[in-house]
Amino acid sequence: MNAKVRAAKKIVGRCSIVLAVPFGTGCALDSSKTGPTEATTTTAEAWTTNVGHTRSQHVLTISLPVGVALDSVVLSARGSIRIGDGTNVKGSPDASSKVTNTGTGHTDIGVAAALQDVLSLGPITLHSGAQIDGSVTSAATVVERANVVVTGSITQRATLTPVQDISWTVTFPARGSDVTVDSGLTQAP
Repeated sequence: MNAKVRAAKKIVGRCSIVLAVPFGTGCALDSSKTGPTEATTTTAEAWTTNVGHTRSQHVLTISLPVGVALDSVVLSARGSIRIGDGTNVKGSPDASSKVTNTGTGHTDIGVAAALQDVLSLGPITLHSGAQIDGSVTSAATVVERANVVVTGSITQRATLTPVQDISWTVTFPARGSDVTVDSGLTQAP
């Protein structure tokens, strides 16, 4: 896959957050695909820019359900989110790794996907064979298909508001030349 990507890094406590946003596209996590997947959010939704910003500064905002710490989240959305079939979204075995959605759109967990905790203001669907090593919590409903395993609790109509917005300003360097890195390769800085 060739893609122009804008990346930002922020150190939060013991976590390092790296955000890579493909220009003009959105993304979904789908391990069955080798190239770009169906967009679930646009770049404009991923970035919140303040009025009067310079060309190289953006305000990065991550929205989390009430009571959820930023360092416990591995993936977050503000609309809808689809975790593709067979995708593994887990962090360190010693720490909680939450997938959150603070939008009212659908949270869709694919066939045989493996996650830890899932929290969503919108409805959640767990497709066949999904493995959740933790809890599933929705402010709306939770639908389980066949052979789903959830080791923790399943909670519907939970209170996950008010949403907490965590923001910081990211300053990008002046535009340089484009760098293309093909899938499976690395590029030294």
